[in-house]
Amino acid sequence: MSQRVMDALRDARQAGYVLAVCSGRPICMINSALRGAQVMDYYVCSNGAAILDHDGRVVVRRPMSRQQALRNIDLLRDLGASWNMFTGPRAYRDRSGSSYMMSRGMKVVSQARGLRGRLDAIGKIVSMQRSTHFRPVASVEPYIRRAVDGVEKMGCRTPHVEEARDRLVATGALEVAVMAYGELEITGAGVTKGTGVELLGRLVGVDRHRRVAFGDGGNDLPMLEATDRFVAMGNAMDEVKARATDVCDTIQNDGVATWIRQNLLS
Repeated sequence: MSQRVMDALRDARQAGYVLAVCSGRPICMINSALRGAQVMDYYVCSNGAAILDHDGRVVVRRPMSRQQALRNIDLLRDLGASWNMFTGPRAYRDRSGSSYMMSRGMKVVSQARGLRGRLDAIGKIVSMQRSTHFRPVASVEPYIRRAVDGVEKMGCRTPHVEEARDRLVATGALEVAVMAYGELEITGAGVTKGTGVELLGRLVGVDRHRRVAFGDGGNDLPMLEATDRFVAMGNAMDEVKARATDVCDTIQNDGVATWIRQNLLS
């Protein structure tokens, strides 16, 4: 997050706005510089499965049961799926797979020019993999079996994305978001970023007419149901931009900072 965006967020908070990260990541994956800056009032994590306060204390937690998480794996076993999962502050991934966050790094390598450029890009991937805080394991299944308090979110990579999504949705017990690079994000029924924002809004006494959300991926779309203003990033998926009420500049051009200053602080 650039200094320009950080400054805009600080100014918004000083002006009286309540700020929250709304992420598909667990709290351990939220950018340490952002958390250290003490600018956020709340963290809505794992696509709404957990809400934490300014100090990282859990306010709300809505996991799926470990039995449901294991059923998800069985349901897609013939589709060559690889998995990642979040339980509390811990994150695990199948060693044979990866997250779409890492796939973005591979794109950086493919676009790099010359040997030096590729070496720099590979170094960024190594750093990115460390920063995700995923623990690579042979299989996430044993760790799910130990998750007596349930699983907040699962991620699934498979070459058969549509078939996998249809099978999971047909259970009626899950929310499934389609992300970039063919990854599915899975939470329990009724657990989305949108319902997370709604719960947080009730908690702090801010109704939907006074809420603004920013997003770029498929898991951000449920926030449309909880806010009157949904702002798509300029680099967002086409479906996200098509359904948004506003579109700001890209993340590379500090679109959030520009929008905040023009619409909330002007």
